[in-house]
This record gives sequence, structure tokens and C-alpha cells, in this order.
Amino acid sequence: MYQTLKGTVRRGRIEITENVTLPENATVLVTILEVPQPTVKRDWQAELDAIHARQRARGHRPPTPQEVAEYLAEERDWGD
Repeated sequence: MYQTLKGTVRRGRIEITENVTLPENATVLVTILEVPQPTVKRDWQAELDAIHARQRARGHRPPTPQEVAEYLAEERDWGD
């Protein structure tokens, strides 16, 4: 019988996180193959630039400082 199971190396031992479906006391041959972890490098500035470009393309205009101040004044006066 052939099984492929995933595990993690911890302190020099392999922890298998799945159930082994072989009979008790079965003799096994273990081959270890390291699974490379994907390395994700993000260029945050490039991502922000792309977001800002999409916003400009659809005509987005951020509020002016005056508009923000007016909005906050209205929110603070709510309920008075």
C-alpha cells in the first residue's frame, strides 16, 4: 500500500498531521521530500501606486482637508 502524507519537522522529528491507514506493526519505508514554501515578496509601494492609478482612472478625488473638517464637525454635532 502507498500513502502520501504531510507533516512538519519539529525538533528533529517529523509530526504527521494526517491519519496513517496502515495496519499496526507494518514495516514501512519513509522517504522525506521537503516541500518548498512559496516566498511572497510584496512591493507595497507598487501595490499602492496601482491602487491610486485605478482610483484616478475612475475619477476618484480624495476629500480636501476642508471637506474632512466639515464632515467631522457635522458628525460631532450629531445628536446635540
